[in-house]
Amino acid sequence: MCTWDHGLGDPYRCSIHLLHHPEDLQYRDLQHQDRNTHFWLVLIGQLMFSITMWITGIQQGALWKAVTPEGSLKYTFMETLARNYPFWQLRTVAGLIFTIGMLFFIYNIYMTMRKGKALAVAKA
Repeated sequence: MCTWDHGLGDPYRCSIHLLHHPEDLQYRDLQHQDRNTHFWLVLIGQLMFSITMWITGIQQGALWKAVTPEGSLKYTFMETLARNYPFWQLRTVAGLIFTIGMLFFIYNIYMTMRKGKALAVAKA
């Protein structure tokens, strides 16, 4: 089951866990392949997004701290921004991957509810 330790991703992870484990919510089973596709796309997207943010932050901080022997800043603000562009592009790709993964999630939930309604009608 899921535990809440107040980390950033816990509300998301717990929600996904509850919705992807039908025995916890009495839902019918989801398509296994779609569930795995959702998991891996969201995981890869989130990791890419987080790692590029860390790299960008460390790089930008290092550039802002770099000084010349005279004591003035070595890089202008615009130069530090220009060095972040490739990472921003990777973050855009990561966001798209994450969004596609969430679309798989929405599809899974829709199909689960549809399958549950069909089973309820069949039992009646």
